[in-house]
Amino acid sequence: MKKLAIALLILLPFTLTAQTKICGSDLHSEAISLYYNEQYNDALKKVEQFLPCMNYSYIYDAACIAAKAGKNDLAFLYLNKAIMLGWTDKDHLMSDNDLKALKDEPEWKGALRLMDNRIVYFDSIVENSIELNKISLLVPYKKGGLWGYLDSKTEEVAVEPIFSQIDFLNGTKKLFIGDRYYEVNSDTGINKKYSAPIFSEQVFEDSYHPTDSLSQGFTAEKMGFRTSKYTYAANYNSFKGYSIKNGYFGIRDKTDIINQSGELINGLSGFDYLGFHNYGEDSKDDLAPFQDRNNDFLIFYGKGNEFGYIDHTFKMVSLNNDDNMERKWPFYDFSSKNFEVCYRYVYLSESNEVGVFDALKKEWIIKPKYNAITRTELINGVLFFLVEDNGKQFYITDNGKKYLKK
Repeated sequence: MKKLAIALLILLPFTLTAQTKICGSDLHSEAISLYYNEQYNDALKKVEQFLPCMNYSYIYDAACIAAKAGKNDLAFLYLNKAIMLGWTDKDHLMSDNDLKALKDEPEWKGALRLMDNRIVYFDSIVENSIELNKISLLVPYKKGGLWGYLDSKTEEVAVEPIFSQIDFLNGTKKLFIGDRYYEVNSDTGINKKYSAPIFSEQVFEDSYHPTDSLSQGFTAEKMGFRTSKYTYAANYNSFKGYSIKNGYFGIRDKTDIINQSGELINGLSGFDYLGFHNYGEDSKDDLAPFQDRNNDFLIFYGKGNEFGYIDHTFKMVSLNNDDNMERKWPFYDFSSKNFEVCYRYVYLSESNEVGVFDALKKEWIIKPKYNAITRTELINGVLFFLVEDNGKQFYITDNGKKYLKK
């Protein structure tokens, strides 16, 4: 069970729903705490409450708790359910002392056979999905906590929900069924597949280096300010400098926009919020771009009850008069070849409702109306946005077409 808790943390960053709290996570934590205090029967009461979340790993933990409570029949019920949903780590299963009481029972061999059969079935589901996508674009949809695919032409279910994590099947992508991980390619099929949680080290190489253009671009240094390309500089809250096509500008104390001499640009001062956003072709070279070469940037601002953007001429353009309006960072999909898509479409929220703003055309694609928007994809020339609305999560196109099961 300890191994499982670590695995969940490793896999979380890859999910499409990173902004959404995992169903049953609080109840699961309470159950685990009771388990470690050997209060197994109390833990089982918590288990019953998170079972509807259909989380294979939580249900595997439920099997462990039931076994420790001496309720072998219930433990096998949960174990088989976890296997059906994607628990396929046989090595961990065989060595898990929590399930020791089950291993001499006749049902144990049946659970192992079930696991072998499910692995074959899961592989076939992934292979079939890839083939179906060659005929008609498959669009992910969610039901009961799991993901499946809809046929984009008929809007009928093409693949029933079975995936814990999913993606459009264009290019090379990653799919998960429970703890079974697949690297797939839309042309070549399954490239890699693994059973058991994936433990991987993510190495974030620091590609930022102080540059003369930024550090010497401001005589404001003489006033005690300093800038570099390091976003985590010690004086980050006091001053940030930007290199743009026709020179430099800086944001001082998060409220003022100044030139190299420390003077206000166009009297731009007294803001409550300022956020630089580079949406153009040059932005693909940098995670958080501080240099602009083509005048394709906006500075989103909040000032009193006004929200809007400042364009490359440093002209203010108001978007609305709601003081609850704030900028939401877009989900950057670096697996896409269309880098401009990642930066061009910005998620903005108004009174807790989120929409999509096209930074290039300076217009709304989707006006604020959804609880959350967490992903942008450009597939075959069509824009797809992953939205959350009243507890449902689904894709919608830029022309308003929703992909929900009929």
